[in-house]
Amino acid sequence: MILGVDIGNSNIVVSVIDTATDAVLVQHRIESTHLTTEACRTALSRILRSAPAALDGSIIASVVPALSDMVGNVLHDFIGQAPLVVSVETRSRLRFPPFRNITVGADLIVAAAAAIDRFPLPAVLVDLGTATTVMAVDAARFLRGGAILPGVHVSGTALVDATALLPNVPLTPPGHVIGQSTEECIQIGLLYGAAAAIDGLVTRMEEELGTSATVVATGGFSSLIVPLCRRAMILEPNLLPIGLSILYKNESV
Repeated sequence: MILGVDIGNSNIVVSVIDTATDAVLVQHRIESTHLTTEACRTALSRILRSAPAALDGSIIASVVPALSDMVGNVLHDFIGQAPLVVSVETRSRLRFPPFRNITVGADLIVAAAAAIDRFPLPAVLVDLGTATTVMAVDAARFLRGGAILPGVHVSGTALVDATALLPNVPLTPPGHVIGQSTEECIQIGLLYGAAAAIDGLVTRMEEELGTSATVVATGGFSSLIVPLCRRAMILEPNLLPIGLSILYKNESV
């Protein structure tokens, strides 16, 4: 049993994972914005007390470098050993093209590791969080690359901040795409617009891959956006904890 920690721009998702089955036993979210060491220590202490058994170790995937050391040090204090930290050097079945010239986020490595283990390839992985990422893994397990676009909440915040009259709106789909009010028009643009963007990117990526792909969606906004997509896709909210478990076991062999 391990602690898997996914450090994102808005939240830290902490999961107690049974490595025998990759099942998430307990999961908590900590707001990562303005997180202090003391607040981190208090939150992780509470989470560790909820674990049903002693932990064998921990693993971190982080896209916020400033928080990586803080969380890692607290975990070391509590568990008694340094956490594994996911990077391109982490042992996995994922392959990188020799011409790769982009920085690969730890969250993408983790999601790809889970997809390779659980789903038919090629696969297109959609992670709907602070940013929305759409990444392609081909049949030979190469991370081919993908697209990054603003997440639903980021898009809404930018729209309000950059305009004089457009308001914040609840992220509730109206059920139609011809808006009858300003609020509905914004909701449609944010929600159905995100769904349409994902549908379009998946179709274009399949054209470049030369074949159809398994589409897997995860992330905090996935349960909101996936039902609005026309393209069939698998909703797996625990894709990253599954990947963290797989990578931890790979490194422990």
